[in-house]
Amino acid sequence: LPNGGPSNLTSQPGPSTAPVAEGFIVTTTGLQGSWVYIVNHEGQLVWAYSVGQGGFGFTGITRARMSWDGKHMWARDLNVSGTNGQGTIYKIAMDGSTSETFRLSTSHHDFTVTKDNGVAYLAKEGSTGTNSPFDAIRKIDANGEQNTLVYDLWNALSSFDYQSQLSELCHANAIQYSESEDSFTVSELYRDVIIKVSASGQLDWVIGGSHGDFTGDVSWNAQHGHHLIGPDRLLFFNNNSNGQASRAIELQLNLSAMTAQQTFNYASGNTHTGQLGDVQRLPNGNTLVTFSIVGKIDEVDPNGQLIRSFSTNAFGYTNFRPTLYGPPVR
Repeated sequence: LPNGGPSNLTSQPGPSTAPVAEGFIVTTTGLQGSWVYIVNHEGQLVWAYSVGQGGFGFTGITRARMSWDGKHMWARDLNVSGTNGQGTIYKIAMDGSTSETFRLSTSHHDFTVTKDNGVAYLAKEGSTGTNSPFDAIRKIDANGEQNTLVYDLWNALSSFDYQSQLSELCHANAIQYSESEDSFTVSELYRDVIIKVSASGQLDWVIGGSHGDFTGDVSWNAQHGHHLIGPDRLLFFNNNSNGQASRAIELQLNLSAMTAQQTFNYASGNTHTGQLGDVQRLPNGNTLVTFSIVGKIDEVDPNGQLIRSFSTNAFGYTNFRPTLYGPPVR
């Protein structure tokens, strides 16, 4: 095991006897360190790499994802408010032979990989001026070049009510790419919304907040990681910034009537994480729920019963892969 790095995870069984999803969890040491690592479904460490301490916008490594072809690991620092002149994304060969650092000013929080082996990321490069700009989706290619604007979130959210907590106009904090939809979904914290945008930069919908496109079960308080399971099913991590238990919530979307109905709700007792937090529906129907700051990952069955729980000091965002070769799980 690496000196000063992550170790095998402690696992505790839950009451459900449903089978676990066999595969691998890609994660990081979150706000408590510089490590990117992978554990298998038994919690055994199978891959680890440290991007080093300090430097350009370093406030912990929040996200790691393998490239679309599975040959590289991408990772990034937090840079929580998208500070100008800070924000770093790393690219590491899976065999450890090479590593590259891309300094992407105002980038922050999260990124997602794309089919061309590039990366789409969040940055303070939207509209409304230079002092407190909106967030935008930007994209780089596999070489960290051809940096292009995909979508300015101001276009979707300028009319929404919000309460600023960090003197920002916008606080996007998580992004996901859906291959089946060829689209990006972005979580924005201050308006309690998730935005769906096509890969070509066209707004599809906004759910939640004061002017969202859906009615029904569309009111919650703060969210981060999410998973667009299909065109009409959205799973997200509800932080509950008022200190109540954080939870995973799934919404069934009726795209003709533009209504949303809650179909899944899981909380781990009173466990609360105010920052980060992630969810993913697994290939066998289980759900992975990551309480990042408290260092807890729960795998629950389709009925919301705990199968097993992993624990350590802290996690970043997480993503599950059935295999470490080829593209990510669809």
